[in-house]
Amino acid sequence: MLALALAGDGCVGAGGPKTVHGLVVNVQPSSFSLIGSFDLQADDGRTLTFTVQGDVGFTPSHLREHMVFAQPVSVTYHEANGDLVATRVED
Repeated sequence: MLALALAGDGCVGAGGPKTVHGLVVNVQPSSFSLIGSFDLQADDGRTLTFTVQGDVGFTPSHLREHMVFAQPVSVTYHEANGDLVATRVED
């Protein structure tokens, strides 16, 4: 599976939401229940850092479980001011 979709496979529109798949390698909470940022080792080998604003469907502890057990996740995100902003994380 290709991590960052090209030619529309998991990528919605130019500049719109995109999806990437991979393993979580670092989690920084902003509170007990919200993620502040996290790093993802994408399936294609790139390490991507995502910022998070609000609820993305995972708590920091749930995302850490995926990191510890090497369980992949899919991240829906968009780019804003040069940052990758995660909007949804799914199993």
